[in-house]
Amino acid sequence: MHKYNETGVRSGSALDYLAPMPTLDAILSENIRQIREAMKMTQEEFAEAMGTSQAHISRLETGENFKRMRMLGEQLFHAGADPLDLLRVDGSLKADPVLAEIRRLLLEVSPDARESILGLLRHLSSSAQRERVAG
Repeated sequence: MHKYNETGVRSGSALDYLAPMPTLDAILSENIRQIREAMKMTQEEFAEAMGTSQAHISRLETGENFKRMRMLGEQLFHAGADPLDLLRVDGSLKADPVLAEIRRLLLEVSPDARESILGLLRHLSSSAQRERVAG
């Protein structure tokens, strides 16, 4: 006969050894803080980049305010961060502030200018690859 713990899980099963899963709010709160810190911004600087208040950033980082997730994703994108970083659960976030600045600047120019800039970057990248192969 099997023994069951107080949650109804059979003792000795794999589920016995799992830690309680963090809530989505907790994951998002932690990832927002990590995104901001990886970009080397204070809450005030991050709020300004996102077009919101420092109090709003504080509420997000503490999990108090998740009513407007779509708006948050758009604000992160416009600040130069990747909104998909909110969904990381493995602690592997390693945002690059230079890439975030490039993303933010690209959003400020026209689509034609953006394509020209990306074309130049592609050319520089392929030139650097050829030099590595030749050297």
